[in-house]
Amino acid sequence: MTSIEIQRQKLIIDIASLDLKRKKTSKLTPYMDQVLVLSQYMSYKELSDWLKKDKGINITPPAIHYMIKKWTKSNMKTLSEITDILLTSNDHSTKQKRRFTSTLDPYRSEIIILHDELNKSGAVIKKWLEEKHNIYVTRDTIYKRIKHWRSLDEK
Repeated sequence: MTSIEIQRQKLIIDIASLDLKRKKTSKLTPYMDQVLVLSQYMSYKELSDWLKKDKGINITPPAIHYMIKKWTKSNMKTLSEITDILLTSNDHSTKQKRRFTSTLDPYRSEIIILHDELNKSGAVIKKWLEEKHNIYVTRDTIYKRIKHWRSLDEK
């Protein structure tokens, strides 16, 4: 068996193991880092009021508690990592140079195999990236990157 065939078989097994049920994301998800840090200093009621006032999001304190519990259970980031991100995000002196590479580039061959050979949709590829590689991108990003890779192959 060649390395490509082995890789293809591994991807088939990975996709088969995914839970492909549609899961709606929370309206709090974009503010996860901020909410996790602020939850250390504010009550859920205060967080609810802050979200309503500053972000225009109506959410109950029990719903905030549920999301924080869910986020910390999945152990996505430690509190110190989140604090570092928030403290450096407004520091323009550490501004990164424009990236011309994508977080998807290391997984190019797998994504191409999933899309072209195994006929998997962008949603399935998105789910695979999230669960197997902890990469969170939109389906549009995946499709745009595939298009970009094809244009590079044509050159």
